[in-house]
Amino acid sequence: MTSTLLTLAVLLPAAPAPAPKDTTPKGPAPRVVVIQVHTDGLPYFQHNIIELVPQQQTRQVQVGQQVRQVVETKMIQVTRTVTLRLDGEDVQVYGADGKKIDPKEVRKLVRKPVAALVSTDGKPVDPFYLRLAREGTLVIVVSTPATPEGGRDISIPEP
Repeated sequence: MTSTLLTLAVLLPAAPAPAPKDTTPKGPAPRVVVIQVHTDGLPYFQHNIIELVPQQQTRQVQVGQQVRQVVETKMIQVTRTVTLRLDGEDVQVYGADGKKIDPKEVRKLVRKPVAALVSTDGKPVDPFYLRLAREGTLVIVVSTPATPEGGRDISIPEP
């Protein structure tokens, strides 16, 4: 009986230790994107960013007996699509297990559109969030985030 229990204990894989319930993430949540393959075989993804753009508007205002034209500047939200190729020096790709993936391997892994996670702060995604990702999910870290300030808009010609 003892030998049977020892054999089972050795042959059965140990279950991973559950994460402590009081664990909180140490960074922002990643963004979910779809990686696509361009006609040249290069994987890329697109996402939208929101910029505040000043826009001048003229309106009429009555001051006493007179009507005056007043120019006001308002900040308007504008959505812009940003395209990022996965071959840049500032782009690193990891598996959901945290292991770095060679850029040449990424081309082999992405043959059709696939969902991926992208770090929103240019740092590795906190393991708290990676627990939600299934095996094989790609995690992208761009050290120069694609923001209006960062100016990371890399155009890809339409196929």
